[in-house]
Amino acid sequence: MNRSAARYALLGAACSAAMMAAMPGSASANVPETFAVGENSEGDTCSAAMQWTSGGGSVLVSGDQPFGITCRGIDAAALQGYVSGSAVPDVGNCGEAVEMAISGIGPVEVRRCADSQLGRSAIDVRFERGGKTWHGAAIPAALPNLEAALRVIAAGRAVPATQADVGRSIAIDAIPAGPDIVAAAAIGGVTFESAFTEGVRALQTGRQLDASRILNDALREFAAADIGSLVDLRMAAGLADSNVSQFEAAEQHFAAAEALLDGQGADVDSQQVQQLLVYRGLHLINQRQWNRAIAALSRSTPTNAQLLDPALLSRLNQETLAFGGTGASGGGAGELQSSLGDDGALQSVLLEAQRYWTLSVAQLASGESGAQAAQDAITNAAQVASVPIG
Repeated sequence: MNRSAARYALLGAACSAAMMAAMPGSASANVPETFAVGENSEGDTCSAAMQWTSGGGSVLVSGDQPFGITCRGIDAAALQGYVSGSAVPDVGNCGEAVEMAISGIGPVEVRRCADSQLGRSAIDVRFERGGKTWHGAAIPAALPNLEAALRVIAAGRAVPATQADVGRSIAIDAIPAGPDIVAAAAIGGVTFESAFTEGVRALQTGRQLDASRILNDALREFAAADIGSLVDLRMAAGLADSNVSQFEAAEQHFAAAEALLDGQGADVDSQQVQQLLVYRGLHLINQRQWNRAIAALSRSTPTNAQLLDPALLSRLNQETLAFGGTGASGGGAGELQSSLGDDGALQSVLLEAQRYWTLSVAQLASGESGAQAAQDAITNAAQVASVPIG
């Protein structure tokens, strides 16, 4: 995937993220979207966050959603455990299962598996409760936090304190040995382009946990990549981390991208600067900081007169508002690119359109007055879209 194609894909991923961030709702009547699960065995505080990745259509059911477990520390951006939603996976490549018990839960089935979602060897836990099969997995260091998350989600227990020593009931040494694996997170032999493409595809398809893991692993593996590639990777990783409520890690990625851009001086890529602005706006939307998002997204310095060309914006609305890249004829952004004949102009149009659309999301979520501003923006967009293409 070349950089232009990657940016088109990221545009769709980012707008999908904005739609998800604006969606109201909570995990259930008793389970918050994000909650503390105590400290892991290394003394780092951990939290569980609802992922909003399960289901189809325009309405997602909170009770069907999985939770991801992350912890502060050197691997803050890496997923260390998860509780499955309504779709319980049939994990392969596992060792022998044994019966154990978790405090506050009761009997559970435990085994070691090569977990594809975590990208490493993990402790897999399954049990029946309330007529439902529950499943979770975690690396050994985060097993106490997985147990704590299961008690809150499946048993309705109280959320532990942020720095609580939650302990663990499962005796890791008593679990039979699992398969010998090389962590799936290791990217040896894979190119920057393939790793970046895989991470972007995960962003586009709503697999935010996978996107965060893949893109952060790529940053470690390809730390010597060229500056432009590193900026793209930092921005994508920041968006993925923000989408899984790892806001501190996301801000670190965005700050690193900004520092790289600042270091380019007069040679800075203006499109990357604009893209970083949009991503930070999405980051603020994810944090429900509507007014800050509006202020950030209201700043723009369009450099191409084609941004104001109604015919181009009309074509853009017809072919790319699906935010996945395909229009009625299946060509999507590629058709618009061919009509422009200027790849840079196309990217500028897409970025500016994305900024306006994301701004409308923040305006709509900000309250009654914001809803009116968003409605005005949508009306203007409709007027632009009605202009015939010559």
